[in-house]
Amino acid sequence: MGKKIEKLKEYLENLDSAIIAYSGGIDSSFLALMAHKVLGENAVAVTLASPLVPAREMDASKKLAKLMGFRHHVLAADILSTPSFAHNPKNRCYICKKALFYALCRYRQKRGFAAVIEGSNADDRQAYRPGLAALKELGIQSPLADFGFNKKEIRSLAKGLGLPNHSLPSTACLASRIPYGQKISVKKLDMISRAEDFIAGLGFEVVRVRYHNPIARIEVQKNQLNNLLKDGTYRQISQYLKKLGFGYITVDLDGFRSGSLDRDT
Repeated sequence: MGKKIEKLKEYLENLDSAIIAYSGGIDSSFLALMAHKVLGENAVAVTLASPLVPAREMDASKKLAKLMGFRHHVLAADILSTPSFAHNPKNRCYICKKALFYALCRYRQKRGFAAVIEGSNADDRQAYRPGLAALKELGIQSPLADFGFNKKEIRSLAKGLGLPNHSLPSTACLASRIPYGQKISVKKLDMISRAEDFIAGLGFEVVRVRYHNPIARIEVQKNQLNNLLKDGTYRQISQYLKKLGFGYITVDLDGFRSGSLDRDT
């Protein structure tokens, strides 16, 4: 990995300044920290705040930036005001990335930074990622993917750099819980976020609450299914989710699968 790191450092040095699209996930955290080490105050990590991002993830991204000492700004992003996104078509991710990264490009121009970079890795180019096309159209650069860093390598390097989130599971925006064609609204996103927060608070590391109106389909890791189905636990979850507005509460016996709604369509 040494050659990849050297290439990344050289690339960052040649930029002179950069905005890093920063979600607080391991990929963008690693890139933001590397940019800070190379560019110092000429690198700024920018988080786009929207109803698609759970409050717990926003708080975590702020705390991590403060802990690691890199510059961090938060920009409001009203993605739901884009009708083509709110109607939740199959290319939802493309529409979202185009709007959000356009906002970052405007921010870059206003502040005079040389580039906007983001943390997609080499593995992402092998998966269904329609948003990557939007990044290419806007000229957003993805150095981790370009230099061949995969997720396993990034986690290992992040651990060595002292990033506390190096082993945390990947996350996805709340819109990914809603099947294509069902309208996305602040109310639905809030229900999903509250439901996942509650279940996570019971000790489940990975939680997805898929919104099949009026059904909530809960996914947790397979090795935690037995814990979820314990009498006291599932009753607590059922009662809470029904208070949020879900009509029926189900558990997916196949366990958590990243992008399961993409496979279901």
